[in-house]
Amino acid sequence: MKVKGFFEIRGTPEELLPKLRGKTLKKYGFVYFADFGDGTIKIGMTRGIKARIKTFSKTAESYGKPAPQRFGISPVLANHETIEKLIHKELSCYRVERELFEATEHLVDEAVRKLSMDVMRSCMWPACHGYFNHYGKESVKPRRDIEMIEAAS
Repeated sequence: MKVKGFFEIRGTPEELLPKLRGKTLKKYGFVYFADFGDGTIKIGMTRGIKARIKTFSKTAESYGKPAPQRFGISPVLANHETIEKLIHKELSCYRVERELFEATEHLVDEAVRKLSMDVMRSCMWPACHGYFNHYGKESVKPRRDIEMIEAAS
């Protein structure tokens, strides 16, 4: 299921895995959240989202948690490491340990919105418009292109 915003698709592993490519990216990556359904959410990053979801039961065990009930996945990002750190910083008052937060999807969405969608979209991998097929060719542009277009208007 596609959801507008930073987390472009959300759902259970069974819903998401058939929709995702198995390719591991070399430079770019994703930020994701995994909702354990008990009031805690893990916010992490990966270069291989399909493999990450498949192996997430081991991560859940390391936190003493059940398998995640739901995932949210960002578009492909050129700065996924930075974005993950910014989200962690924004939600620091909810941190339980490492990348685990006592939060809801709504709180995660609010934190991401505060971080400025334009900044995140400006750092997106420009070719990601075909990755999940959610955007047309012209909808994903680096920020400098947007600024040049606005300046020309």
